[in-house]
Amino acid sequence: MSITRPKFRLVDVDDLDSEQGETAEDDLIGTIIAGRYTIEAHLGGGGMADVYRARDEELGIDVAVKMLRPEMATGEMRARVIQEARAAAQVRHPNLVRVFGTGKTAYSAYIAMELLDGPNLEAYLRERPGERLPWNEALELLLPALEAMHAVHERGYVHRDIKPGNIIVAREPGCPPRAVVIDLGLAKPDRALRDAAGPPTTEAGRVLCTPGYASPEQASQLPVDRRSDVYSMAITLYRVLAGR
Repeated sequence: MSITRPKFRLVDVDDLDSEQGETAEDDLIGTIIAGRYTIEAHLGGGGMADVYRARDEELGIDVAVKMLRPEMATGEMRARVIQEARAAAQVRHPNLVRVFGTGKTAYSAYIAMELLDGPNLEAYLRERPGERLPWNEALELLLPALEAMHAVHERGYVHRDIKPGNIIVAREPGCPPRAVVIDLGLAKPDRALRDAAGPPTTEAGRVLCTPGYASPEQASQLPVDRRSDVYSMAITLYRVLAGR
């Protein structure tokens, strides 16, 4: 008996708005989000969201605010932002970005999180000869990040988008580089943690992932668990060691 698989298209999470045009990131500079976070500068972003440096007026510290782009702010995507914040907030680990707050605005949703000083792993590697690290340096840098992923898994979540772009190499004075896992935007709770308020399952025929780092089962639209993250981290380690 033959099995007919559904047709699907692979969607790179950095290219979801390829037909939407560009958003004027500077429009938010100077505005106050949730009566608390004063937006000061645009730091970067991708297809779904922009990241800004902001001043937390209540705590008196600088934070990073991830803001969902208005053209992407469907009910599902706004729910995913809230889920990302909840997933990260439930795990305490020095190699996982800290979350301070989250919420929805009239046209978007946001996460206020730890402001990290340093490039992502991909940019960090471009600064090194051959765009790679010696094996001992690579393991020293990435093993703590793997432990952070284990902590995420123990809380019942799967990240689903591990790649060099989602690992920040934080540079703190007097300390060695620290790999910090960020962006749990595609994090998926196990069935025991799901509730009616959570985002729905990704629509049939659409696979959210990063080609090249996604596990075969994720790219094939099959069920995923923590082993998919381990696969993606292994590909990331290969990139770090081989330079490609």
